[in-house]
Formats: sequence, structure tokens, C-alpha cells
Amino acid sequence: MFPKRSNERVSTNGFTPTMQIMTKLQTSHRLILNVLTCLAALTASAENWPQWRGPQANGIAPQGNPPTTWSETENVKWKVQIPGRGMSTPIVWGNQIFIQTAIPTGKKIEPPAAEQKGAANFSPNVFGQVQPPAGSPPPDGQQRRRPGGGGGFGRGEKPTEFQQFALLCLDRQTGKTLWQQVVAEAVPHEGHHQDHGFASHSPVTDGKLVYGWFGSRGLHCYDMSGKLQWKHDFGDQRTANGFGEGGSPALHGDTLVIIWDHEGTAVTKSLEKTVES
Repeated sequence: MFPKRSNERVSTNGFTPTMQIMTKLQTSHRLILNVLTCLAALTASAENWPQWRGPQANGIAPQGNPPTTWSETENVKWKVQIPGRGMSTPIVWGNQIFIQTAIPTGKKIEPPAAEQKGAANFSPNVFGQVQPPAGSPPPDGQQRRRPGGGGGFGRGEKPTEFQQFALLCLDRQTGKTLWQQVVAEAVPHEGHHQDHGFASHSPVTDGKLVYGWFGSRGLHCYDMSGKLQWKHDFGDQRTANGFGEGGSPALHGDTLVIIWDHEGTAVTKSLEKTVES
């Protein structure tokens, strides 16, 4: 409370004119501080590439000034071989580059004879919803976008090799690997498009935490130094024609959004970004 002056009239709300002015000034300062905080967050995001398709999700770098020509040797500061294979696009925050990959291990399993020509086994429960068996008609009121099964441009055969699903962090100035975390090692239950791999998702970061979304291999949250904060497994997806999985997460405020879009029940799920949901 402000000290009351004897020569000032007290209003019906118990404040003198001086007290009302000071209260308005304090409120204005808080509003200005909030606006500056928001602007600082927007500036930090614009100076980085924190998600798939960049800070504005449109493929544009507002502060960028890239060269218009390049080759294997021209306008290339460095290049490194990323282990494994995938279609994940890198994201950038400060001096750190993050990218996801799937690394073949050379270890293989021989599928049972009954499964060599059949469909893969699928999780019966995804996000709390029972999934129909592979090859069954779609639920009432729903329509598949394309027929299931093998063929098309996908790979119909069931994978037999263990893959290491990994999140990498590289030094932006040199390309040196700062850390590499294997989030899971497993034999994928389905194949992928002939032009893709098993790591088509892209990570997302807010500069404090980085989130690696691997679809059927789960969601994994790390701090910027590579320490696991939490992880969650949502089950297995079912994809048509062996096209494989994809879809990158998005951050909005304190909410992390992921799309579970597959041949079963499609779900959009929001999670609190700092804790496992």
C-alpha cells in the first residue's frame, strides 16, 4: 500500500489519486515487460530454425542471407556423413544442430514362417483405443485413404534387421558430433517407402529441451546437453502400402502437439512439454 496523504481525497475504492496513478504505472510496466518478453522469445525463435520448415513453419528464414549458388566445394563450410539413413530435416538452435536417424546394426532375425508372407503384428491398443486387426475393413463411418497391404512404392517385406533409432547433436561451426543418443533399438514392424528410411520425423526444440518423435518408437525428451528427461511409447502405427511413418511435432507455448496419423484411428495429441503425459 502507498502512504496516504492528508490533503488528498480518498476515492470510493480506498485509493487516493496518487495511489491510482502509481498503480496504473505499475500495471503499464508489467504490460511492457510482458510484451518485451514475448518479443525476445519471437526474436530468439526467428534467429534459429527450431522445427520442421523453420520458425514460421513456412520454410523461410527471416534473418537468413544464404548464398544463391553452391556445389560440392563452393560455399560449403563443412560436410559430415550422418550415420544411418532417414528423411529427417535438421533443426538449429544457437550453436547446436539436431537430426534424427535410423542406423542399421547388422543384427537380423528370421521371421516365423507364418509371418514371412503375412502382415506384421500391431499393437491392439493405441492412445487407449482398440485398433482393428490388419486387413480388416475400416470402422463404420470411416474410410481408408488407400488400400492396405504391400505393393505400391513401399516395401512390402517385413523388416528383419535391428535399427538404432538415434537423435544426434552436431556443432554448428564444425559439424562435429557433440552427442548421440540411441532412443531405441528394435526391428521395425513395417517397411518404408523406397525413397525414405525409418527416420522421417524431424525433431523440435524451444532452446531448453529438444524432442525426438519417432512414431512407433516413441517420443523422447532431452535437455540441450543430451540428458534424457522423459520418454513415452504410444504403441505401433499401421501404414498403407509399406509407405512408412512420418510427421513432425509442433510446439505452442507449453504444449507439444503430435499427430498419430495412420490406417487405424487417427489421433492428434497434446502434451505438457516439460513432463511425460
